[in-house]
Amino acid sequence: LNSTIAGATDAFENYDHAKALEIIESFFWSFCDNFIELVKTRAYGNEGFSESESQSAKAALFFSLETVLKLLAPFIPYSTEEAWSWFHKSSNSKGSIHKENWPESINGFENKDDVFQIASVVISQIRGLKSVANVSQKTQIKNVKIDADSATAEVIKKGLSDILATGNIIGDILFNESAADSGAAILVKGELV
Repeated sequence: LNSTIAGATDAFENYDHAKALEIIESFFWSFCDNFIELVKTRAYGNEGFSESESQSAKAALFFSLETVLKLLAPFIPYSTEEAWSWFHKSSNSKGSIHKENWPESINGFENKDDVFQIASVVISQIRGLKSVANVSQKTQIKNVKIDADSATAEVIKKGLSDILATGNIIGDILFNESAADSGAAILVKGELV
């Protein structure tokens, strides 16, 4: 989100509105397709996540959605105004989205783009396994094997709890680091329950 804000701001400052919209839309679709999927089980408080982890996920979702609405407001004024009102029904302190400040990047947060990007690849492949098998995305998976180089495997492990919950993986995950050369693509194989 920080890099999206910075990129869109830079594009706007250079009067490149098409580039700004391209940057924002790219983030938006990745956010919807992957981030929401990766954190929704945590946000619901399911699968052994603590209350503080659940609240953290909800806060991140709320903040991200508000920020995306602010970024899209110049391009989609009426729809963003409507969605903004849904967020702030009970509060009169937040008026029109068009009176809000343009989002600014947040300092002090570690950039975890690599964890998100790599976890997105893994979860996309897990969804692909289920689609090819013509089963529901809620179908459980056991005995997952991930071929990835050691650096990528370490990044995957950082997002493993969300990957397990999102993919409904109930068995072991085995990493085959020797099967992939440095920088090689991630390959996920799994056995459906």
